Amino acid sequence: ILKDLVSYYENKYTQNAVAGYESRLFTRNKSYESGYITSLYAYGIHLNDFGNYKEAEKINKKAILLSLKSKDSLLYDRLLFSSGIIQYHKKQYQSSLDSILKSRKINATKRFGLGTAIATDFYLGKIYLEQGKKELAVKLLKKVDSVAFAKNYFFPGIRSNYELLIQYYKERKNTEQQLFYINRLLAVDSILDSDVKYLSKEINEAYTAPNLVLEKEKLIESLENKNNTKQIWLAVLSVFSLLLIVFLVRNQKKQKTYKKRFLELLKDTKQPEKTTKGNNNHSLIAKKPEDIGVPESIVKDILENLEKFEQEKGFLEGDISLAGLSKKFSTNSKYFSKVVNTYKNKSFTTYINELRIYHSIEELKQNSKFRKYTIKAIAKEMGFNTTEAFSKSFYKTTGIYPSFFIKQFKKNSLKNIIDENTKSIQK
Repeated sequence: ILKDLVSYYENKYTQNAVAGYESRLFTRNKSYESGYITSLYAYGIHLNDFGNYKEAEKINKKAILLSLKSKDSLLYDRLLFSSGIIQYHKKQYQSSLDSILKSRKINATKRFGLGTAIATDFYLGKIYLEQGKKELAVKLLKKVDSVAFAKNYFFPGIRSNYELLIQYYKERKNTEQQLFYINRLLAVDSILDSDVKYLSKEINEAYTAPNLVLEKEKLIESLENKNNTKQIWLAVLSVFSLLLIVFLVRNQKKQKTYKKRFLELLKDTKQPEKTTKGNNNHSLIAKKPEDIGVPESIVKDILENLEKFEQEKGFLEGDISLAGLSKKFSTNSKYFSKVVNTYKNKSFTTYINELRIYHSIEELKQNSKFRKYTIKAIAKEMGFNTTEAFSKSFYKTTGIYPSFFIKQFKKNSLKNIIDENTKSIQK
């Protein structure tokens, strides 16, 4: 019908007449010019729809030339847009882009029709997608969707707008957006089916209604699984965060306690109680010798030997044992053990270890060379067989570890040096 219409307007527009002597000229009937251009435009658009791009291009060029000659201002921008569509289908994307952008520029001076505006963004999005400008393309395709639903304007070709968006988000594994545009496409299909009874044979099988519904269900299931996993992770993270907070709070309290204990040790090293030489009453005696079943003379002798042992730092020797020291003091281990437990108020092992620990603290406070030793070297100097035994004993005795004590002592010493230098400069 359109082809016959083009022939009709062409015949009316072009009239043959003889003028002059033997010269044959063509006259133009201007009253049919607009109808002729419009029929060419309409015919070219439908040739495009049928995929006959070669013939469509031929008709479109004819219409453009005629429009330029007649200075037509009504259809020129639309003819450019139609040309852009032809070039797009011929995969001449840059030429297509130039034509459509030129058409939009011309149209900007006129009232932009809704259909033209949506179609322009639609094809620009498709062109940019082919050129690899995906972010720009998706922005335009999403604009087509929002305007179409806002204005309730849908055309059969708009399906591919949603197919492209679904594919884009599928590649990026964005299931939320993929599901959103599947729902949009299903809505568009129902609108097209009820409004225009449209059914295209070229619709991709992947985007038919049954397959879309199936993919939708899969995506919903996937999202539910993700949400469940997310909730599990949130629960795990919440528990972990709570444990971390508890740990940090406890650690902060522990650090405060350590620092307080360090300052106490720094001010005054609490030495184990010593015996008093030459005093028969012994102020530290909690019980009478007969109460523990040890003769008074033996108790006195053991206590005097212990005092001498402490003064001479005999506790620094390695492998000290109850039996060995009893033998050295010329007494039996049973009596010796009872005297230490009663008059030192601790076991023999604790007694020896405390002497070593408090001595190590004094050395660390007074001897700068000693502070440079490793924990292992300090432990050996104090008579401990292992670093671990020294650290455990240090903590048990003082409430802090030797590494913390040394670190804090160095920091405290550095602060004092800085303070002294500051005072000196100020003076």
